[in-house]
Amino acid sequence: MSYLSDGDGGTGAVSTSDMSDLDLGSQNGDACLRHRTSGEGQVTASQYTRYLVLAACTASLGGILFGYDLGIIASALIQLRCEFSLSNTAKEWVVTSMLVGALVASLTGGFLIDACGRRRVILVNSCIFIVGAVVITAAPSLAVLIVGRVVLGFAISLAAISETVYIAEIAPSDKRGRLVTLNELGIVLGFLLAYGVGYAFVDVSNGWRYMFAASALPAVLQGLGRLVLPASPRYLVIKGQVDEARKCLRQLRGHNDVEPEIAEIVRSIADEKIVRLRDLLQCSGSAGRRLIIGGGLVFLQQMTGQPTILYYAPLIFQGLGFSSHSQATLASLILGIVKFVVAVIALKYLDSLGRRRLLLVGVTVMAVAMVLMSAVITSDLQPQPAPPCLYTNSSSVIPASNSTAAPTVTGSHKWFSLLGLVAYIAGYQFSFGPCTWVVLTEIYPSQLRGRAVALATSLNWGANILISAVFLDLKGVLGVTGLFSIYAGVCGFSVLFIFLFVPETKGRSLEDISQALSSGSFKNPKERCKVLWSNCKGLLRRRRQSFSQLTNDDEDLET
Repeated sequence: MSYLSDGDGGTGAVSTSDMSDLDLGSQNGDACLRHRTSGEGQVTASQYTRYLVLAACTASLGGILFGYDLGIIASALIQLRCEFSLSNTAKEWVVTSMLVGALVASLTGGFLIDACGRRRVILVNSCIFIVGAVVITAAPSLAVLIVGRVVLGFAISLAAISETVYIAEIAPSDKRGRLVTLNELGIVLGFLLAYGVGYAFVDVSNGWRYMFAASALPAVLQGLGRLVLPASPRYLVIKGQVDEARKCLRQLRGHNDVEPEIAEIVRSIADEKIVRLRDLLQCSGSAGRRLIIGGGLVFLQQMTGQPTILYYAPLIFQGLGFSSHSQATLASLILGIVKFVVAVIALKYLDSLGRRRLLLVGVTVMAVAMVLMSAVITSDLQPQPAPPCLYTNSSSVIPASNSTAAPTVTGSHKWFSLLGLVAYIAGYQFSFGPCTWVVLTEIYPSQLRGRAVALATSLNWGANILISAVFLDLKGVLGVTGLFSIYAGVCGFSVLFIFLFVPETKGRSLEDISQALSSGSFKNPKERCKVLWSNCKGLLRRRRQSFSQLTNDDEDLET
């Protein structure tokens, strides 16, 4: 009996009889494994089944909650500013309170899903979403509102960890990118719904309460959907329940020939032996590579500024010339629509084009969009008189004619800013949006996947808190132009980081990716630099040859 670590204290077990039953070392076992794999661990094409798609879609309902609860604050903040007489600092607290709850969950959520199981945590998390929605909807004061936001923050972070890990572990390797991206598609749909609901209620008395109450419905649906969610086969193997894992795989794959996949899972986990969280924090070898890839991606995706642009979108658009509440929320809704459409396109091509290629192209588009916007928007957009408060603390209407706000941005700049932000959001949604979480679920060992993703998520939320807590203050000091210039620089650095450190994982099984990272078979930064330098020299050589040929042709014409 070989015992496998499952948490810092608990263990799961895979018996030697299970290993012998699979006949991993026999000729028949190897032949069976070759039946489902080809090349260097790449699994041949598999089929979607209704059960697999239903399980992935049900888990992805948490993504809708994630996106909705993050995005709805953008529209609600317009009314909350008036309802509670919020200063810029108070607005930042309302936004970042949710992120604080998310950070707490990221520090504990990995241990929860490794100890309690992915499916059980998803169910409990649905209840936490409902509690948070009720608290905020009934909030009589700013303090209670912030408490509710912290609760929702805990829930969205736990959803980000549990659902991506769960979907990655039930999906076939050649369908994993697309299925994990269902959760990202749910997040984007949540943002779109949030902007749509915000547009519908932004001019309604106490509309912010209706905005927050609407988030309870997807949570109820996900809680009921738990009845159809199978357990993760990899989690069952870690716990020593190989027979149960076989049953789950047969349901998910729609056929009985699951022995090759079970064999690969058991072999991988047995090879990993005892692995603890502190092994992941080593800064050398395989652990160091995984830590750099995962930590770098989540940190840079936050520092590019995309999350804060979504949180404060109506306020940004008001400063860029969309002066009324309805105009600002409508411009934000356009961003949500673009984000959703591009997410659908990315879902289609993620497994064919690959994670690395989409990251490089998408982040480059983000950088170009920020550079162009910084160059064209020359006005130093300092905070301007706020649009009129339509609501007092007693919810009585104040006539809009009381306003004297007058944006200083010209019409051409206003529409160019919208187009620039559309390109920026599209680039993000083609790159960091879907690819980061797919890569995170792929690069860590099975036994530590939950805690490793949670550790990366902690860094994600920590960076999110940092930029969200100072966004309005920086905007006041640097103006939109200066802020966008910083974001452009971060995007440029991100392209370099992705090129040097992020490997291509499309089409590989989770076990094969883990083995490749452990053995160092992926190209390292030094090798990538050599390839880049060689390609540059080749390009220059071809250009010189073309120029020489053109010169010779001109001389022939003259003679």
